[in-house]
Amino acid sequence: MRTSLSKGSRTSIVELTVDRLTVRPLNVELYQALSTFHAFNPAPGKYYYPWLTTHTYTHVDFGAEVLAAGYYPVYRRMRFDAVGIDIAGAGAAGAKARLGIYADDDGKPSRLIMDFGEVPADSAGWQEIAIDLTLEPGRYWLAVLLNDGTVDLTRVHCPVRPLITNPPPVRGEHYYKTGVTYGPLPDPFPADGVYTGGPVLILLRVAEVF
Repeated sequence: MRTSLSKGSRTSIVELTVDRLTVRPLNVELYQALSTFHAFNPAPGKYYYPWLTTHTYTHVDFGAEVLAAGYYPVYRRMRFDAVGIDIAGAGAAGAKARLGIYADDDGKPSRLIMDFGEVPADSAGWQEIAIDLTLEPGRYWLAVLLNDGTVDLTRVHCPVRPLITNPPPVRGEHYYKTGVTYGPLPDPFPADGVYTGGPVLILLRVAEVF
């Protein structure tokens, strides 16, 4: 599956996980109901995203040596077989993005669970890595580190949470730390990061739901 979201797209993120279902921005209550259903009924073979968005996506240039992590709550025990990221704008030849997942500690990324490895970032589009990862319900952070400051990533704004928020929300959906040298992801996540809104579009693909 290849997904590339253009700037200003109003297509809901739910298209990544439910066959050809498009949700238009009608009202928050509808989004909450749909988000709740999806969060607790993940579809094997589809990418899992635990909320919907009522706002447009934007493309951002985070720069090199910035370790950026997006909040990723998991509501069911699941096994995942791929991780993917949307490269909105290609970097120079040899540009790469390194992906991984961190555990949560009091609303911030902490212990490194898995370094997934690298995807090319010198061409635009959906890039993915095959993985084998089982997660229990809980709070997690999906992270990306770039070696090229000209790469544009897709960022999701104004997420609508499920009606049932267990695990509870965090103080911000995006947490980053500057000055991180490109290479294997650090363990634990560096201290003294900064919160902002709107996580980078990184997703896990569901292989099995328990």
